Amino acid sequence: MVIFIEIEGSHFDLGFKQASQFKHQVKIWIKKFFYSDFIKNAKPSVVPTSLVKSALGLWGKFSMEQSIKQYLPNQYEKLRGLADGAKVSKNLVLGINFIEILAGHSMNFKNLPKQACTQLFAKGQATAKNEILFARNYDFPKILREFEGLRLEKPENGYKNLNSNQFGQVGTHIGLNEKGLVIGLNYGQCWKKDPLDYRTKGVPSSMIIQEVLETCKNTQEAIDFIINFPERSNGAFYGIADKNGDICVLETTATRYSIRKMDSNENILVHTNLYMTEQLKDANLPDDVLWKFKGLEIPHNKSPRERYERAMKLMNLYKGKIDEDILKIILSDHRNGEPNDFTICTHGEVGVTLASFIINLSRMEFQMTDQFPCEKKYELFKIK
Repeated sequence: MVIFIEIEGSHFDLGFKQASQFKHQVKIWIKKFFYSDFIKNAKPSVVPTSLVKSALGLWGKFSMEQSIKQYLPNQYEKLRGLADGAKVSKNLVLGINFIEILAGHSMNFKNLPKQACTQLFAKGQATAKNEILFARNYDFPKILREFEGLRLEKPENGYKNLNSNQFGQVGTHIGLNEKGLVIGLNYGQCWKKDPLDYRTKGVPSSMIIQEVLETCKNTQEAIDFIINFPERSNGAFYGIADKNGDICVLETTATRYSIRKMDSNENILVHTNLYMTEQLKDANLPDDVLWKFKGLEIPHNKSPRERYERAMKLMNLYKGKIDEDILKIILSDHRNGEPNDFTICTHGEVGVTLASFIINLSRMEFQMTDQFPCEKKYELFKIK
């Protein structure tokens, strides 16, 4: 069953209530994460984990704190409330959220963290009932699964929204607001080694998404907010749709952006973790860059490329019949074989499908499972 909380008040209150309800879980999550194989594989073997934790806190404070305070003051208040509610230091919360930025560039880890997530969009004649549909698998290190949850937030100075993340996080990787705007995040890694595409100073994408949910009414407002945001840090793919059927994937680096629009004749759109526009293809990792973990060595782009090709094939196969049940079939797909790192429903050595989502914007319904979509039923939520 999905862990669900409903919180309201000032942004400090939101963070405090979130953390105080799950203070024990947050502390367990921090401990498990820092001592996980994911971190052991990422850090130099001679560096103790306690030093990594302290260093990340200081690095996060230096790189993020001023940017968040200046450009996202509401999210900064939420961060302060989260630290107070969990009874942990603000630096530790900054460090936890800073990991998102570090994971966005190949040069910051001994071995690259594998990027995943699959997003699907359909509307109009591509659907069975002329609806607007968005679906997404959230794939990331399996250590995070037991701490994934859903929040219904009612900020006193922003739009109500349903959003999901681990309860130690300030921002979100997917959400729907009361105005009928949905936005989901696919993480990206940039290859270019200059401030055009990656920098440690700035704000993580998940906090930007949370601010969008609280302040933007439609897709164009979300695009304008993100492309004009002065301190994006690393690469990200924002899947955005609104109740009017305006759908796109916004590809971004730290300073560049490009927009993939839905083909009006096809009414379907798919995205994984590759820059697909001509303007930003040079930001992709080269095909010969390998992802290494526990003796595995596989091309980093293999998973996003194969998931994209398979998802496009299935979306075209079902075009004209797409509804929530069809999207569940696609999100559960194992490509007629055993699930692995390269299937839409991902069962990898370290990266797995942590949660899966289907949002019907025509009915303002938000469905979620916090397990593999091939194994569990989705639960239905609404903004109320």
